[in-house]
Amino acid sequence: MLTCDGIAEFRQNYLKAAASDRLTVLYIETTLYGPHPPGSAWWDVPVAQVSTLESTQIASAEYEAEKRAQRHYL
Repeated sequence: MLTCDGIAEFRQNYLKAAASDRLTVLYIETTLYGPHPPGSAWWDVPVAQVSTLESTQIASAEYEAEKRAQRHYL
């Protein structure tokens, strides 16, 4: 595990991790109340379209219906 305490250290450790032949974790401690306001991004995480579970089939149909009504921000 490589700890990153700033962007310069992150860049240095990223190069080390990319050159390594082993799994390497870059640990970056963050805070919700840091100098920047919390993000308000929305991630689209679709439901599986193919499933034998009835609950997943229903959720997928609901997701598709809601997706059609979605407005684009830009």
